[in-house]
Amino acid sequence: MTKAVKEGLIEEKEIDVSVRRVLKGRFELGMFDPDERVPYAKIPYEVVECSEHVAKSLEMARKSMVLLKNEKRTLPLGKGIKKIAVVGPNAADSAMLWANYNGYPTHTVTILEGIRKKVPDAEVIYESGCDHVFETVSYDLYDYVTNPKGKGFEAEYFNNLELDGEPVCRETVRHLDYASRRNLRIAPHVQSTRFSARFSGELNVQETGEVEFKFTANNAVRLFVGNRKVIDTWEKIGGEQVYRFPVEKGRKYPVKVEYKRVSGGKAELSMRLGMNRPVDYSGTADKVKDADIIIFVGGISPRLEGEEMPVRLDGFKKGDRTDIEVPKVQREMVKALKGTGKPVVYVLCSGSAMALSWEDAHVDAILNAWYGGQEAGTAVADILFGDYNPSGRLPVTFYKSTGQLPDFEDYDMKGRTYRYMTETPLYPFGHGLSYTDFVYKKAELSSKKVKRGEPVSLTLEVANAGKRDGDEVVQVYIRNPNDPEGPAKSLKGFVRVGIEAGKSRRVDITLPPEAFYSFDDKTQTMEIRRGKYYILYGGSSDDKKLKSVSLELE
Repeated sequence: MTKAVKEGLIEEKEIDVSVRRVLKGRFELGMFDPDERVPYAKIPYEVVECSEHVAKSLEMARKSMVLLKNEKRTLPLGKGIKKIAVVGPNAADSAMLWANYNGYPTHTVTILEGIRKKVPDAEVIYESGCDHVFETVSYDLYDYVTNPKGKGFEAEYFNNLELDGEPVCRETVRHLDYASRRNLRIAPHVQSTRFSARFSGELNVQETGEVEFKFTANNAVRLFVGNRKVIDTWEKIGGEQVYRFPVEKGRKYPVKVEYKRVSGGKAELSMRLGMNRPVDYSGTADKVKDADIIIFVGGISPRLEGEEMPVRLDGFKKGDRTDIEVPKVQREMVKALKGTGKPVVYVLCSGSAMALSWEDAHVDAILNAWYGGQEAGTAVADILFGDYNPSGRLPVTFYKSTGQLPDFEDYDMKGRTYRYMTETPLYPFGHGLSYTDFVYKKAELSSKKVKRGEPVSLTLEVANAGKRDGDEVVQVYIRNPNDPEGPAKSLKGFVRVGIEAGKSRRVDITLPPEAFYSFDDKTQTMEIRRGKYYILYGGSSDDKKLKSVSLELE
């Protein structure tokens, strides 16, 4: 911004407007005041995660999930189903569901758990099958760690930064997966800031191979294997750290992890301890071939996409994505699962658009669950088994491939988003299927001619022509022929309406004057141009599914 000011691209007083807004919000949140003066700081965690808020999390998850494909009404599944196979790297991952900039619920319902709870009498078999990206799969070695008191690591916590003196708490922990919240202790008697911890155990491996230690920590960490210090970020706070070393079957390896929290915010330490094997596509398919239905839970993860992350892999760069394709290892796994001849339902988890052209052409149903939060597993199961009729709509365009997108550093809007795209996408903006069918009847405007600066209302009737109650998201777009350089159409209003099976609902949407704004590139201002406009309405931005009425602006 300093450079932009010096080059005359923006004035300092314009920046001050934005800075003032940011600071105002932070002042109102009490971020510059001691906790005793901030009312939010006095809200106990029992209120933050009360039953009403958990119910709201479930409602949000249900309403946001988008049914992208449902070939031959594969979904919903019957609850009398006998055997279900759940496969995929996101099926049993709770942290994935939190996304980024998240809180830490006391319990998260994974998608696997949600399915098992939904059909307790069914046989549900689970295979992770593959990783998100790597063509090797890691299996957990925590069960092979012992200490003098039993299975797991002996944990010692100190209320200082250098592991000095007697620990204030000792316990045995099975996994090193810590995430504290502000002012919440990581263990009993441990202060919430400026503490250190030591985790000691012995690893007794059952086969010869290569062990991987993978740390994600927002503070300092050291790893010792035997007498060797193999990871050390004690003085330089590090993000992700990986150490691999060969092991022999039957040998015991002393392991020690040391951690200290020296910075503010939450304390975070996560260690993956496992061995890697090549992905066995046919082997996984063979294990699940007798299931009545195969549910693959894939996509990507907030550990791959986010802001300024230490990730450099094919398709991913520092939290950004260099392509939108499904990682090869997952596509090959789904191909193997389809080879069983059993129906395959794809539950997609991601925070951004994915290119699903192969999946759309071959799997039986696709449900986009995003990163659904602490109740995501319940919401997915509710939709898969018909206890909730899906009603989410895509808030972004899903392209067929990376090739449909302009270069990332090309800032021209041509070809971008539903507003300027001329090619046919895989799934258009606003797309989403239901277990029922909605029919749009003719719409009317409050007036076919209005003066500039006046609002206009659109009234229409939507009928539920199916056999299930459901929600429809009515969408209204404006096409402006008087703005040839502008967008092909723009969303200007939408409303979610619940309609009982066989019933109709009247819907009224008011379009304010600013809905008709166009941008004048010469004057760099917004203006309302005279002439004819088309008001488009329907359940998606797809032109083939939109109806229209015309309006004259005088």
